[in-house]
Amino acid sequence: MIGVDMALLAGKGKITNAVIFTGDSDIIPALEAVKREGVLVTLWHGSFSPDTKPSRELFEIADERRELTPDIVRNILRQQRQVRVQPPNKR
Repeated sequence: MIGVDMALLAGKGKITNAVIFTGDSDIIPALEAVKREGVLVTLWHGSFSPDTKPSRELFEIADERRELTPDIVRNILRQQRQVRVQPPNKR
């Protein structure tokens, strides 16, 4: 469904960028469709080890590529914890 939603939004001119977190090639047809509409596609993927590497075609179709490393995940989780523990501003 995500691929359909991306294609519909791109066709209506509602998005200019699509960021996906995957290594699976099933999303490729949707990415081809959004790219035809001028959408910039950024792929966040696992490492290039045999268990987590993205499909070659998926990697090639993306306009930008970023590796989602354990350090990046730890930083995101740390930031989320900090946001949750901050008390609300009292006015």
